[in-house]
Amino acid sequence: MAALVAAGMFTATAGAVLPGTASAGDGGADAASLYDEDLPIVEAAPGTVLSSRPAPSPSGSIGGGSSANGSGGGESVEYTARIFRFATRDGAGRGREVGGVVAVPDVPWEHEGPRPTVVVAPGTVGQADKCAPSATFGEEGGGQIDQVEPLLEQGFRVVVTDYIGLGAPGVHTYVNRVDQGQTVLDAARAGLAIDGLPADSPIAFWGYSQGGGATASAAELAQTYAPELNVVVTFAGAPTADLSQVLTRIDGNLIMGAIGYAVNGFLAAEPHLRPLMDDIASPYGKRILSELSEDCIDDSVARVGLHRTNSWTVDGRSLSDHFAEHPEIVDVLDGNRIGRLKPNAPVLVLNGRNDDVIPFGQAEQLARDWCAQGAEVTFVPAEIPRLAPGLGIGHAAPMMTGSELATHYLAAAFGIALKEASVNGSSSDIELPGACQF
Repeated sequence: MAALVAAGMFTATAGAVLPGTASAGDGGADAASLYDEDLPIVEAAPGTVLSSRPAPSPSGSIGGGSSANGSGGGESVEYTARIFRFATRDGAGRGREVGGVVAVPDVPWEHEGPRPTVVVAPGTVGQADKCAPSATFGEEGGGQIDQVEPLLEQGFRVVVTDYIGLGAPGVHTYVNRVDQGQTVLDAARAGLAIDGLPADSPIAFWGYSQGGGATASAAELAQTYAPELNVVVTFAGAPTADLSQVLTRIDGNLIMGAIGYAVNGFLAAEPHLRPLMDDIASPYGKRILSELSEDCIDDSVARVGLHRTNSWTVDGRSLSDHFAEHPEIVDVLDGNRIGRLKPNAPVLVLNGRNDDVIPFGQAEQLARDWCAQGAEVTFVPAEIPRLAPGLGIGHAAPMMTGSELATHYLAAAFGIALKEASVNGSSSDIELPGACQF
């Protein structure tokens, strides 16, 4: 029962999981077809809007009664939402199609200057297309609505992006640094273009967990990949900055199935690794990897939660042990390390000191790496007690306590009224973006 409660906390916090999503069948997808699918190549420039349509009304509300088409009532923020498709580029330079949602409050912007746009990068939702935020928007708890609502309440435009292969052809390249960072940047471009807004309109990035890694990557890729964007501030909560450390931490915990998402994604993006993995994985391990590719995170919790990857290998050793012996795999993991490029705008990094999913030390190191390059970084340790390690509570709780802080941090960066924020139950005296602090 404790595991089920913790899973609910994790998925609600990440905006990741929806009730009623179907689990994959026992057979799973054919492993060869999983990685060898012919991908449709998008010729449009990155950030081009390919299509759009009205979003279904969400069953949740903002303050009691709002709807995606602005038809709600009561004391709430009404807004209009659309689902759209846009062009991006993967790490190999191929044009790819990705989905997203844009939500705009129906009330006028109350502050000076243009209304800012906040691009939300989702936390772990799974690897199946059915899990994508654009596919689940309008369902109870879907579409990252728990992260979207507080931002809409502040008056921001909000863009929620899917990822490459999530809700689109191909394998979702989970926690792939370049794929995710470029997708976030192109979601920003498209999120402005869909309403004819200037490319230099004020932008913020917001993400936690997988989303924190995606926004951290976007922050440091922005100046080279999308220099025209006016990135004002980034929130990177519990960022997946060092995948080797994250892999070791989550092996054996409730969401260890995410390791399978990462393996599947890197085998799709890095074909030269497939023969190595073929030698490492047992027949059972190969079947599990295939089945995980069809899962949302709640399916994976039920399938392999609290298991260890030593049950996936031919010799009973963990995947971490195997990966460390292969320079090719080490190089890929190292190439996905975030922190070697300088963000072009202030960043708030937040991580629970007792996070049982995303190691605290690698998030702090990310902040220190950026500071060493002269970036403007604020690092906030969330002092959440150590609770039921392995169940994800230590990962979910910092987002719950830190989201208000992050919302007001963004508001302050945009120069609008800063309401008192609290973290860990006390008033925050956090400085505005500027000097590094730890």
